[in-house]
Amino acid sequence: MIMKFAGPALAVALSIGAMASVAMAAGAPADLVKERQDEMKTNSDTMKALLGILKGDKPYDAATVKGMSDGIAASFDKMWKDGVWDTSTQSITTENKAKPEIWSDAAGFEKARKDAMDALAALGASTDLAGMKAALPKLGAACKGCHETYRQPEN
Repeated sequence: MIMKFAGPALAVALSIGAMASVAMAAGAPADLVKERQDEMKTNSDTMKALLGILKGDKPYDAATVKGMSDGIAASFDKMWKDGVWDTSTQSITTENKAKPEIWSDAAGFEKARKDAMDALAALGASTDLAGMKAALPKLGAACKGCHETYRQPEN
């Protein structure tokens, strides 16, 4: 509504400001690599907690499983929005585990992301331990498939 009354000059200025905000939000390449590593470490810890529930180390609770699933999904969305796999991060060689295929196979990387998000939705929708037991391996397979294709192996 503001643009309708403010005129084209303000609309252009607001658009330029929005583009600058996006560019600034992206951050320095090293910061983006650190953000994705921190997010993935948290996601890994959450997966370990989910495995603990699956093994019976902790009792199954649908709300807890949904919360963990939603947390990983939110993390993936945040990383995507923040541009943590921006092409500028290719230049970071220290601790950068990303393979060049992330940038050369954008469609495949997006499919891997979608597969993980679908698996997370199925896990979050589980209402009992049997449902979790059916859904969690699919999430594990999505994670493994992405890591094998788009992440350097551990040393």
